[in-house]
Amino acid sequence: MQSLAEIRAYRQKYRPKGILVDTCVMLLLLTGIFDEDEIGKARLTNSYSRIDFETAKTIISIFGKVIISPTVATELSNQVKNEYKGDKLSRFLEVAVSQMRNADEGHSTIKELLGSSELAVLPQLGFTDLSLYEIAVKEGVPLFTDDRRLNDFFQSRRVPSIKLTYLTLAAV
Repeated sequence: MQSLAEIRAYRQKYRPKGILVDTCVMLLLLTGIFDEDEIGKARLTNSYSRIDFETAKTIISIFGKVIISPTVATELSNQVKNEYKGDKLSRFLEVAVSQMRNADEGHSTIKELLGSSELAVLPQLGFTDLSLYEIAVKEGVPLFTDDRRLNDFFQSRRVPSIKLTYLTLAAV
């Protein structure tokens, strides 16, 4: 699913379940909610624009429900701690906690990961991305990412995924 028209076509099928969100997109969303001016300034989101943020919000609104995994939440907090300090970090994390309270949790156990038929790709994907794949397959939900390698992996396995910058470029 790489265009808004395709995404809207899948809406009925996936909307009740929601959309699984990867770390990079979650960082963009949270940064924009925290302070839109930070999108182009913060190291973690300086490759994005407000248009990317608006596109990401549109995709989330189409699917209605965000699903995040504990591994994405962990990656997010580790990256944010390197970006912000003191009061700014506390305020960002308040926004993150508030937003994550509204999300559903997608979970893959370590036994599921180690038993995955895709374990051979662990060196390329890592545990977080492999867990996202396992969650998407198990829950029957698409992934929302901006990671080309992860998106290509999902596409090669015919597991629905949406790559943010493909949508932004298509809209321009």
